[in-house]
This record gives sequence, C-alpha cells and structure tokens, in this order.
Amino acid sequence: LMELRGDLPRDHARLVGICREFLDLPDRLRGKFILARRLGWVGTLAQLDTVALDPEIDRVWSEIEKKGMDLEQFFAEMRKRAV
Repeated sequence: LMELRGDLPRDHARLVGICREFLDLPDRLRGKFILARRLGWVGTLAQLDTVALDPEIDRVWSEIEKKGMDLEQFFAEMRKRAV
C-alpha cells in the first residue's frame, strides 16, 4: 500500500484507517487490487474504481483462476519468465 507513509505515533489513526480500508475489501476485489498494484497499473486505494471496472484486470484474473493459481504462484511464474 503505497499510501502508507507517515510518522508514528502522529499519523497512527490515518495509517490504521488505510489498512482497515484495504482489509475490509471483499476478497476478490482485494486480490484484483493486489494484482493491478503489482503489475504497476494502479498505485493507491484511491484508484480502486479503476481496478473494479478494468476489463484487462478481469481478463488476467480469469487466466489466473483457469490455471488454478493463487496470486503468489502467478507472480512467481512471471518472475521466472523475466529472467
């Protein structure tokens, strides 16, 4: 979560709020956000609407599901191909 920047204890409430917002997302949307973030397609939770509506994210997500992978397996495969 790129927006997790601040000073403790001064920014504690804001930082915890950001974490809660992320953790309160439905599992599928949280996963799609992680996918989009790690692919560099979005940067912050403020861009969540982009994630929810992006057909390319849905396409990649469907491919991951078809292969029976979880996100960590998918990114491990991507790293292998990048070398």
